Amino acid sequence: MNGHIYCDYPDDHLHNFDGLMTIKVKNSESSYKYSLDYNQLLLRGTSLKTTHWVYGIVVYSGSETKVKQNEATLNAQKPPPKLTRMQKLTNTFIMYLLAIQIALACALAEMDFKFDT
Repeated sequence: MNGHIYCDYPDDHLHNFDGLMTIKVKNSESSYKYSLDYNQLLLRGTSLKTTHWVYGIVVYSGSETKVKQNEATLNAQKPPPKLTRMQKLTNTFIMYLLAIQIALACALAEMDFKFDT
């Protein structure tokens, strides 16, 4: 028995899968074709509870799994961090203090330069 699976390239859409499995029996000219869809796909981490055995073929592996690609897509779209009003106010005061320190440092450096000349 010899076979091939033709399917979509891996993507981050968990509920979409289209493929075609062709099986050719040795010493025979006939080949069998089966369409594959989401109902025949087990995603990474799936556990079967009421099934004693399953025939399976790995279609995507490693970082190409649909679950991993979906995680990568979700991680790329992280929302901005949530800050309390006190944290925002503290950050604003720190920026003002930094600006004042830079202005004072520049002014004192200019005054020292004038005293030296």
